[in-house]
Parts: sequence; structure tokens; C-alpha cells
Amino acid sequence: MDLIKVKLLDGTKTVAKGQTIQEILAAWPGQSHPRIVAAKVNNDLRELSYRLEKDVELTPVYLSSTDGIRIYRRTLKMVFIRAAKEIFPDCRV
Repeated sequence: MDLIKVKLLDGTKTVAKGQTIQEILAAWPGQSHPRIVAAKVNNDLRELSYRLEKDVELTPVYLSSTDGIRIYRRTLKMVFIRAAKEIFPDCRV
């Protein structure tokens, strides 16, 4: 099993290569927070299902942050568009 190092603000942890951000944060004491909507991986915004393949610096993105609010709003827009198209197939949104 290959291992990688993940650095958060409160320390560094060695984890199995290929784990998702969500899996890593869930196993990290104090980081399994329901308001985490994404993460910055080496300063690049990534979804929680993103698999880590190399050593990284990881920063959780909380719903209350600017990026978190932007992600939430975009998700709501996409859900609205999908629902509108399912109910009214010929509509333009």
C-alpha cells in the first residue's frame, strides 16, 4: 500500500494513497464537520470525493466561507435547473 502525507493547519498525517478528501477529514480528529463543502488541495478547489494521489496541503472549505457560499449557491442553481427541466422538458432556464 502506497502512503502519502496530508498537511492540515493542525499537523501532518500519513494516509493511504487514493483516499477521498471526505474519508481523510472524517478520520482526522476535529475535522469531520458537517459544514465542510469542499477543500483546497495545494490551493486548488476540489470536491470532497476527490482522491488524493500525492503529498498535499489540505484546507477545508466551510459553508460560511466565501468559497463555501459560492459553491452552495451554484449547487442550488443546478438543482433548480434540473428540476425545471424534469417538470417542464421544453422550458429554457
